[in-house]
Amino acid sequence: MTGILIKELIARGDLQRCLIICLGNLVEQWQDELDQRFQLPFEVLTNDKLNAARGNWFLENDLVIARLDKLARDEEAQAKLLAPENRYDLVVIDEAHKCSASFFGGEVRYTKRYRLAKKVSGITRHLLLLTATPHNGKEDDFQLFLALLDQDRFEGHFHEGVHQVDVSDIMCRMVKEDLVTFDGKPLFPERIAETIQYKLSPEEMNLYEEVTRYVRQEFDRADALNDDQRAGTVGFALTILQRRLASSPEAIYQSLRRRRERLAERLRTLNQAKVRSLDRDDLEALEDAPEDELVQLEHEVLDQATAARTAAELEAEIKRLAELERLAERVRISGQDTKWRELSGRTL
Repeated sequence: MTGILIKELIARGDLQRCLIICLGNLVEQWQDELDQRFQLPFEVLTNDKLNAARGNWFLENDLVIARLDKLARDEEAQAKLLAPENRYDLVVIDEAHKCSASFFGGEVRYTKRYRLAKKVSGITRHLLLLTATPHNGKEDDFQLFLALLDQDRFEGHFHEGVHQVDVSDIMCRMVKEDLVTFDGKPLFPERIAETIQYKLSPEEMNLYEEVTRYVRQEFDRADALNDDQRAGTVGFALTILQRRLASSPEAIYQSLRRRRERLAERLRTLNQAKVRSLDRDDLEALEDAPEDELVQLEHEVLDQATAARTAAELEAEIKRLAELERLAERVRISGQDTKWRELSGRTL
């Protein structure tokens, strides 16, 4: 739909320069589909291109795709994007609900992505926000989101009778089930979801409960650090561990073993390895990062992030990890993987 809009505006002579901002894991899909379906040669912003440009890379390219997380965090890239001479006919922000803001304690909490969206709205004649989930159930937050399109109408707390609830003039809502082909047939096939019930073996259940108990204890210790960034980093590591636990016995065994070994190495060398700190914006951006970047960071953070403040606390955590590792190894050696057995026996 965005491609059709861009082609129409070009045909009318109303578009020469366009910027598409999307999630990191969708950049290549946007570029490929716009090229294959509409013959629109969009260039993807990268650090190498930005640094190699003789001048301002944004000024040298009329059709550009950029990563939301990169632009929101990279001050150098933002400075070049927001240069006074850089203007666009159309800016498109995909998954625009990521550019959220919310009221907290009577004040507005703006994310970096929201601030970016507000800035780019000032350098374009047209702003198009694409999202399937614009409303989170809080009318105040929804009004802040709409303020990206019309600040005069929607800025500030929502007040009945002051702010306008009817947004039909700026929002087009299309339901997937209502879309049909030219001959009236449903455009998308019906989706049928089935929940598969399974019961873990006693050994698997014991492993699950013990790792879950470890994760909860470490979450509590992280909360007690009074360091939001470090606590966020440890929390991210523990979330990864919990996800691996739900994956397979092999995955949780390997994760526990590697984490124990890396923390043991830190204890032996008294190495206070510097682990990348992750704030709230970082954690949200990671949800949409390309798979290779996410895997690399997961390895780094999962293996090294810890809430331990002393050598004794670190030694105690390593001992606990060794116990969990032995539990995981016993399940692994037994060959028990209930979830895989149930799934593999189903016909998709």
